[in-house]
Amino acid sequence: MLYKPHMFLKSLHLQHFRNYDALDIDFANANITILTGKNGQGKSNFLEAVYLLALTKSFRTRKVENMVKWDRDFFRVIGKIAPAQSAPDDITLEKCVVNLPKKEKAFKKNDVKVKREAFIGHFQAVLFRPEDLIMLTGEPGLRRQYLNNIQIQTDPHALATLQSYHKAVQERNALLQGRSLLRDQHFDQDRNLETLDLWNQHIVTEGNKIQEFREKFISFAQSRIEKPYELHYAPKKNLQELLEKNLEKDLRLGVTTVGPHREDVKITFQGHDIHESASRGQLRRLMILLKKVEIEWMQRCSKQNPILLLDDIFSELDSENKAEIMQILPEAQVIMTIAEGNPLPEFNATLKAQSTVRRIHQGEIDSGAGVK
Repeated sequence: MLYKPHMFLKSLHLQHFRNYDALDIDFANANITILTGKNGQGKSNFLEAVYLLALTKSFRTRKVENMVKWDRDFFRVIGKIAPAQSAPDDITLEKCVVNLPKKEKAFKKNDVKVKREAFIGHFQAVLFRPEDLIMLTGEPGLRRQYLNNIQIQTDPHALATLQSYHKAVQERNALLQGRSLLRDQHFDQDRNLETLDLWNQHIVTEGNKIQEFREKFISFAQSRIEKPYELHYAPKKNLQELLEKNLEKDLRLGVTTVGPHREDVKITFQGHDIHESASRGQLRRLMILLKKVEIEWMQRCSKQNPILLLDDIFSELDSENKAEIMQILPEAQVIMTIAEGNPLPEFNATLKAQSTVRRIHQGEIDSGAGVK
């Protein structure tokens, strides 16, 4: 059961972001905003900007400079959010990236500069796009990143935990790569083993927190996902023992070979690896179920609905999966994109009354119209 949508993105301002030179849009209490237009006009760019307000990063690129309009030196994204009813005032979130004269990133809450960890958590988003299917069948790092993104949005300490963990792994790897305990006669074995043990302790402490979250979330997800889909996560809990046991191997390879950064979630369909046994339609079905799990998890953690960002998904869904999506729309704010020429979703009268269609053309958006 969805919570009443306390959180609402009221307005969005873009400056020099992707193909948007300057844009101000007021969502005017429209629960569902449908963005339509030809390909390459800025529909996905718009969703990307909203996503930045939730996670401070893009779902398309790791290079922030790629999001700066090609002939500009910076971009700015500002969103005004009406949070839970217990918070009387709107919250304004702003992310700014400057390329010149030097690269800088700034986060602001209500016009006051804050650190990234103080920025995240005020606004949660669940993104669904056709490209997400690769997470189910691709490399393990994609599934780890999927879990990290959920953890960051729902645990105020998660970002610090993940950053501390990865720093410890990087420092340990640097120590492993910078010398050889077996070959380098100038290597101070006692001092460096002591330093190695220090990073081991950090990896164990922070790694246990990451594993604990993943266990809870996967267990929660499995309880809500129908068979024959199954999620399997079996973390190696004795990290301290494993780090010591694998030291010789780690020295030889120059990397830390155990820990949450090496773990995976195994996904099966009818008892077999999903990439070998599930059709594309069955993969879509599982992804929809996982998105519903994300929404419910965020509701339970924050007591408010996340915003739903749907990037041209209806064109690939059959009637059953479309109906599944329709069930989660009525009580959440939704921004969806639909390529020009594709039919609009078949909304009932209630959803039609909550919806506005806006056309995007070359980075400009019209004032919108209702759904007929």
